[in-house]
Amino acid sequence: MFARLFRPEKVVIEYTEDWELVEETHTGLAARVIQHEYDHIEGVLFTEKIKPLRKRLIKGRSGE
Repeated sequence: MFARLFRPEKVVIEYTEDWELVEETHTGLAARVIQHEYDHIEGVLFTEKIKPLRKRLIKGRSGE
């Protein structure tokens, strides 16, 4: 199944490195990749982000 998802263009991530708080801002492709990987960490599948009606339309097109 393939569908385009809306994702914010910019993400800000915070983490600690050597006991120091680090904040990074990412945009574009890097922001999308970070959001995608974070979804994996949280156990969220992209199909859970698609509205039910849109999901049925996509499944209908793919012949499933």
